[in-house]
This record gives sequence, C-alpha cells and structure tokens, in this order.
Amino acid sequence: MTWLLGYLADEKRAGSAGAGEILRAAKADGFNERLLQRARKRARVSTHRTATGWTWTLDIAPRRQGDHPTRT
Repeated sequence: MTWLLGYLADEKRAGSAGAGEILRAAKADGFNERLLQRARKRARVSTHRTATGWTWTLDIAPRRQGDHPTRT
C-alpha cells in the first residue's frame, strides 16, 4: 500500500496513472498484481475507465471513523 500511494503521489503523476503503467512498475519492484489490487482497495484508490484504458486515482477525501470504502 505504501508503494502504491508513493507511486501515485509522485509530482509527475499528480495522483493518477494508467493501470498498465502501475502494474509494470510494481512488477519491476517485485510486487505481483494480486497484491497491488488488494493495496488499491485498502488505500482507497479509485478506478476509472477512459478511452485509452483504466486509470487509478488517489481518493484524497479524508477518511472518517466508520466510513467504508465504496466498491469500484
């Protein structure tokens, strides 16, 4: 989860990146896709389908106690 948040928070990505790009970078750093998918859900990273594929975006809204992540 820390890796994913750091990757998306990098200033050149500004909180958003293509799913394929993220998966390739994670694999290069030794993370498998299943682990990354679980991290995405725990970190409340939302997914959006675009014309060019899937994009993962940081959910910057603060989490309050008792909030439950929405399914994406």
